[in-house]
Amino acid sequence: MDINRSLQHSSEGAEEDVSKRLNLTWIQVLRYVQGSEVNSNFGIPWYERLVLCGQALGYEVMISHAEDGAIVSLNREGLENHTFTGELALNGAYELLFGNLVFNASYYPCEVLEWDPEELNALCYGEKIFRDLHGEESQDFS
Repeated sequence: MDINRSLQHSSEGAEEDVSKRLNLTWIQVLRYVQGSEVNSNFGIPWYERLVLCGQALGYEVMISHAEDGAIVSLNREGLENHTFTGELALNGAYELLFGNLVFNASYYPCEVLEWDPEELNALCYGEKIFRDLHGEESQDFS
């Protein structure tokens, strides 16, 4: 399956169609995210990118603004609650989400899940933030 072509084709049209979701394993998603070249102009605001990225991994994302920067909370099914504050709140949230992707790809590489193309693209953008934050090329965590 050519994921790039599937993602490009699937992102056309405004309505979400269940048939456009992709069945991919965790390891396939990680490899796609690591190999994707995403620029900073994603076409939607950063907070929507973060929400999509969180949704892809099962998190509810809540964002509020304070004087010293954003407050970002990531919650998953009442089991996990992570809060990031200040200027680096966005980077911290993306780092946690990307770490979650790497963990799942390492421990559940063959588990197949349905993925929304927009959420996958948001994960790609998050991985770019992770690379930029650490000043390094994407590493193969698989």
